[in-house]
Amino acid sequence: MPQISMMPGCRFNGIRREGPSGLTISLQKRLKVARCPQCRRRSTTVHGYYHRRPADLPIAGRPVRLDLRVRRYVCGNAGCRRRAFGEKVPMLVAPSAQRTKRLAKAQARTGIALGGAAGSRLSRQMAMPVSGDTILRLVRLLPEPTPSTPTIIGVDDWAMKKRLRYGTIIVDLQRHRPIDLLPDRTAETVIEWLGSRPGIEIVARDRSTEYRRAITIGARNAV
Repeated sequence: MPQISMMPGCRFNGIRREGPSGLTISLQKRLKVARCPQCRRRSTTVHGYYHRRPADLPIAGRPVRLDLRVRRYVCGNAGCRRRAFGEKVPMLVAPSAQRTKRLAKAQARTGIALGGAAGSRLSRQMAMPVSGDTILRLVRLLPEPTPSTPTIIGVDDWAMKKRLRYGTIIVDLQRHRPIDLLPDRTAETVIEWLGSRPGIEIVARDRSTEYRRAITIGARNAV
């Protein structure tokens, strides 16, 4: 189970079955000290514990949920308004998140490749179930890619909500990766995008008349 050893800063406490096919992995942060988020003072005084149960990447085709035992510390600074606070595991899971960062990243990548509904179906088959709407929300939360100057791109539509709402995906065909998601598939939106990137030389597209018009106007020198 390679993933168990890839949980940064945590100690593995055990694993148990959850339901007919699921697994629950018990963890606790190794370091017994934390900083108050208000005054930044270090504390080692534990006030109590609570549990977080974020979903994680599957293991051997089984859905996985973590049972993360979280220490609640007392702030020793008499002048601080924050009397107690919970420790954070920022490399593994964001505050209040229902899934680990690596699971969110995997589900978002599925959404970029397939869209919301199809991405949800594939995610269920891969033992990391998620709704189509949540996949699209995770896609929007991804950090902006490093700006680049693409010269050969592909333009196609992608389903935000199948048969109801579509956007436009722009792919860098040299680097083989998506570089932008546009909110609709109208010519005006694509023209605006192309107009701000005059270095584009080649554009591949489907038979859409909207995309053809957008490329003719927005990338006049492109093939």
